[in-house]
Amino acid sequence: MQLLYEGSVHYAYAPAVSMVGPMRDGKVRTLFVTGPTRSPEFPDVPTHREAGLSDDYDINAWVGLFAPPGLRADVLKTVHATFTAAVNRPEIGDRYKKLFMQQRVSASPAEFKKYVDSRIDDYRLIVEQAKLKVDE
Repeated sequence: MQLLYEGSVHYAYAPAVSMVGPMRDGKVRTLFVTGPTRSPEFPDVPTHREAGLSDDYDINAWVGLFAPPGLRADVLKTVHATFTAAVNRPEIGDRYKKLFMQQRVSASPAEFKKYVDSRIDDYRLIVEQAKLKVDE
């Protein structure tokens, strides 16, 4: 990010937590946030859709738990319920806010799988449109 502060780099996608100081100090101009809604910490910064960018895909960071294929459904439900209970604790929500993350939890393992699959499809579209190739 140093190159951005110095003016050598004119544009960057960066996690809000790494840019909050320069954003507040006016050292960088924030054009938009990539989440689905405006950030409560920066309510005057539009979302990428509000800034006129494509509705074709979202660019945002997310985290989740993954399990091996074939894990018994009852175990998967227990893990999901335990994780959901932990993430929904107020102190965890406070940590997310300090990292400038919007906290959302899937209602079920199936809903999370559907979300992950949609993200793969979105990034596949980006790769295809940009004609990106993998060098091995």
